[in-house]
Amino acid sequence: MKKKRAVLRATEGMSEREADRTQGTPRWTLNDWRKSTDDIFGYKGSEKTLSRIPGRRELVPFGIELITFMKDTRRDSEVLTAKTMASFVRDVYPDWLESYIRGKKDTATAYESLLRLLRRFAYQHGFVQRTPSGLKINSNRL
Repeated sequence: MKKKRAVLRATEGMSEREADRTQGTPRWTLNDWRKSTDDIFGYKGSEKTLSRIPGRRELVPFGIELITFMKDTRRDSEVLTAKTMASFVRDVYPDWLESYIRGKKDTATAYESLLRLLRRFAYQHGFVQRTPSGLKINSNRL
């Protein structure tokens, strides 16, 4: 909404071609926005929901640090598993882990739940399971 309003204000009184050149927005898009100017400027709802990324909020408050750990582990050609991620969480964030475990039925359930959470976290951030390929040459042969 903010972008639409800014473009409409900036292109007021310009031709479609001139507005397209100055704003870098396609003519058809500008034409549609101009047709619905009243709706765009009359919108009274929360713009906060429009600007956020869709999806649920992160359950892991230290997601950036965990992603850094995951990238470092992969970069060092080590195996990245949910178990190694869980040991990282245990070593670096024991307070969070304690509060996470407290809400579970027992420790076995908590551990399985933590591993499932970490697997989902890894998948959502683009870390998929690597499988060996027959096309790769063994490093010993090189």
